[in-house]
Amino acid sequence: MGSGVPLSIQVVKRVAEHEGVDPTALTPPLHAAIDTDALDMLFRREHVSSESETTVEFTYRDHLVRVTGDGAISVDGSSGVGTTATRVGDSLDN
Repeated sequence: MGSGVPLSIQVVKRVAEHEGVDPTALTPPLHAAIDTDALDMLFRREHVSSESETTVEFTYRDHLVRVTGDGAISVDGSSGVGTTATRVGDSLDN
């Protein structure tokens, strides 16, 4: 479970993709919503297996962001319209 890209950066890219904006356009920064160092550490490969039941949910830019131990990152709009999900390590480049 790892592409070498920190999980916090993958979350930012996923939220930006969900909103259809450039990741650098997102304000406030992710670290205003969650301790990004702790998030990255919690889901580091040596701490979590693919069978892990670890789940973290938090709100960022009016979206519910959910990261699970199997590497899934999901972003649900606050309006309940649309869902975007990916797994940690999946390419976010289109």
